[in-house]
Amino acid sequence: MDGASKRKFRVSIPEDECVIKLQEYCEFSSTLLKIPVVSKPLCADANCHNNVNHYVETYGGEKISGYYLITDVDDDTYGCAIYHSIWKNTYGDLVDITPFEDCREYNMFSVMNTKEYYSGVSYDGKKYKILESGINVL
Repeated sequence: MDGASKRKFRVSIPEDECVIKLQEYCEFSSTLLKIPVVSKPLCADANCHNNVNHYVETYGGEKISGYYLITDVDDDTYGCAIYHSIWKNTYGDLVDITPFEDCREYNMFSVMNTKEYYSGVSYDGKKYKILESGINVL
C-alpha cells in the first residue's frame, strides 16, 4: 500500500463531528437510527443488498436502503457513509441481518432525503470525497 497506514473505524455516534457533516453533505435524514445487527443464517459478510433481497423474497417484509456511518478511531472529524441495506420484517422491526467482521451489535443508519446516490462518502474534517470501491485506503 505504498506506506499508507490503514485507518481503523468504529461505529459512529450522533455526536461525532463527521456524522453531522456527512448528514448535511449527503442530505441524509436528520434522524439517525440505531439498528441492531442480528446476523441471520445464510447471510454473507459484505453482501447486504443480496442478503436482504433473499430475506424479503423468503420471509416477506421490506428492503430499506440507506447508509451506515463509521468514524475513525483516532479522529472523530474523519468518517465514512457506506451504502447499505437493512431488513424491515413483517412486524415492522428494522434489523441489520448482514454479519460484520468486527461482530458489532448495532449500526448507526440513515436514509437519504434525496434520490441522488453515493456509493460511499468520506469526510476528513476539511473536504468530502466520493469513495471508489477497492481503491480507497480505509
